[in-house]
This record gives sequence, C-alpha cells and structure tokens, in this order.
Amino acid sequence: MFADINGTRLYFERQGSGPTLLFIHGTTLDHRMWRRQVEAFASRYDVITYDARGFGQSALPTGAFCHYQDAGALLDHLGVQRAVVVGHSSGGLYALELALARPEQVAACGLICAGIGAGAPFPADLQLLVAQLRSAAAERGVDAAKAIWRSCSLFAPLRGIPAARDEFDAMIADYSGWYWLHGSPAGNLAPPVHERLESIAVPALVVDGGRDHAYNNAIADVLAARIPGATRLRLPQAGHMASMEEPAAVTRALAELAEVAFA
Repeated sequence: MFADINGTRLYFERQGSGPTLLFIHGTTLDHRMWRRQVEAFASRYDVITYDARGFGQSALPTGAFCHYQDAGALLDHLGVQRAVVVGHSSGGLYALELALARPEQVAACGLICAGIGAGAPFPADLQLLVAQLRSAAAERGVDAAKAIWRSCSLFAPLRGIPAARDEFDAMIADYSGWYWLHGSPAGNLAPPVHERLESIAVPALVVDGGRDHAYNNAIADVLAARIPGATRLRLPQAGHMASMEEPAAVTRALAELAEVAFA
C-alpha cells in the first residue's frame, strides 16, 4: 500500500493486530530486511514496515525533508498513537529523532547496529568507501557502485548465510542508487540526537554485532552508556546486519522490549 504524506508517497506494509511496532530500514535497503521479525510478531502485534523516501518503492526526494518526520507522519496517517520504533543503522538514528521530537508517539526504541549522525563522523576507511561509491555511480554507473557495496567488509558475515545473502542482494539490486548520485536533501533533528541521549525517556534496546565495524560498536557503547536504563545485546558472530544474520536473537530481545513498553 502507499501513503501520500508529508509531501511524498511512501510504500508500506501492515500486518497483524495489537500494539504497534514500526520498523525503519537502513540505507540502500527497504522494508524487506525485516521479514523474519514481521513473521514472528504479526500474530500478536500490529506490525508496520515501510520504504523510506528514496528507497524501495517509495518516491524519490524532491526537496528538503527529514526521515523522522516521514516516520511520524506515516504513524499519524495510519491512526497509530503510540508505537515501539525499531531502526537499523541510519534508521536507528531516525527512531531516536522521533522519540525526542514526539515522545508521546514512541513507546520504546529498538536500535539495531544504529547510527548517531553528526555525533560520530565516519573514520577514514568509511569516508573512503562513501567516496568510492559516489565516484563509481557517477563514472561507471549504479551497478558498479552496487558491486562495491555488496562486497565491502560491513556485510562479510551476512554473505556466509545464503538465505540472508540472497535477500540482501535482492534489495541492493532494486535500489535506485539515488543517494549515491545526489547530495542528500535529508535534514536531522536540531539540537542533534548525540547532544540529547540522556533525554531519551523510553525503554531502549541497543543491539550490535561483534563482527561489525569498530565504528558501529563504539556507537553502540555510547548509546548503551548514555540512554537511561538502556538494555545492551552484543551478538558476537553478527556483523552490521544483525537482524538478518541472527534474527531469532534479535526478535527475542525486541519481544522483551515490547512487553516492557506496552505493559
């Protein structure tokens, strides 16, 4: 289904009934990354997944916007007053932004290999990766950039799991590459999340993978230390795609978070 909201059109899927869980995917991905969580939760929760602006089947950006505002507008459009919001990578940042901007709308945050935005600039190797992706997309085409992205070390653990690898590859194959070819018009909450972590007033779960980039592990350390009462789960064999690489463990932890949030 599609929702015409906030000056754009977002593709979303909604399954089940009960308290609401909203899932926000990471960059270059789409709603399909949460398939295993949807299957697990739809029997007892109202589960919403969607494609963020510029990804999957949603519309491409046409001007300035904020991803967290799109997420909040989607919940409004669907009549959801309160939800557990789960985000992966950059989606984790948007979940935190929504929790700060509209605390009445967010019952808890599930932060899976989450980002933190400007509070943690990319180290040199990740800056180089981004530059290579942009250069390849502009000079040799989006498919060349996709080949670099699929083979980068962030996703090495996932490539050893055939089903997850195939699902990941399908999402990347369908990605337009728009953000590699354009300067992102997406803005962020001000003051920024990294200055306000102590103000997160809802239960939070911080999940990271022991085989993820050290940069992402360091962010998880910060989130767990500074968000009041945050629960931490490190999965030693997982990489950056923990919810796809170890879906059962992530789903169990999210189930516990939802029980606390909706108690």
